[in-house]
Amino acid sequence: MTFVWSSPGGKLLDKYILVGSNETVESLTVPTGKQWMVYWIFASRPVSATLNAYLYNSNDKIIGRIVDVAAGTSVIVGGFGQLTYDIECPFPMKAGDYIKFTYGAAQDATAYVGAVILEITI
Repeated sequence: MTFVWSSPGGKLLDKYILVGSNETVESLTVPTGKQWMVYWIFASRPVSATLNAYLYNSNDKIIGRIVDVAAGTSVIVGGFGQLTYDIECPFPMKAGDYIKFTYGAAQDATAYVGAVILEITI
């Protein structure tokens, strides 16, 4: 009997978007020819607001909820100086799927969102 240990390979990346002022929705989309394993997300909320992060498939259907945070203090602190959400296990996403971040109020120019992912070329 032979056991073969293998890994999907890929690159570990931190995808990052500067939200900018007056924007309330941002998304990260899996590019064509790629698959993602999402490990965690992060976000800053300089202006007090609700913050939601959902996973959608390429047909715009919700396939997962990462977080719903009520408005509170303006700056979220945690993880490495920002709010981080660990996902119970890496969440697989295919080309065209996306993570949508929605703020309940416009943020200032320093707001950002992002995710740490393993990107696999298929």
